[in-house]
Amino acid sequence: MRIGVNATFHLTGGVLTYLREILLSWKVLGETSRHDVILFVRAEASDVLGKDLLEGYSVQVVLPRGASILRKLAWEQVVLPRLATRLCLDVLFCPNCFAPVLHSVPTVSTVHNGAPFSPMLKLRDVG
Repeated sequence: MRIGVNATFHLTGGVLTYLREILLSWKVLGETSRHDVILFVRAEASDVLGKDLLEGYSVQVVLPRGASILRKLAWEQVVLPRLATRLCLDVLFCPNCFAPVLHSVPTVSTVHNGAPFSPMLKLRDVG
């Protein structure tokens, strides 16, 4: 299986921990030898994630260091869908809950906070 991982978001906080743990788990479980996992990253990713963690993954630097949010959004919505199709990805994983809106590749997106989607929770309930 060819799996693309959109890791072009700013690698900080809980989302960084989440991505690190997933990548580490896939390595420990041997998923990187059974599947072709392609990480799409910003130039600073190896500094943040560490070269040891990235070993065994196909890493494609698709955005320069310090790319603006506008440039990242344009890349994610225009270039990424075309790249996913061209690379014949079986699935695109977006661990930061942002994914291309229009494309044909099946996508898994992680939602880290479901509260905004809960009809039981109102803004006044949380402060």
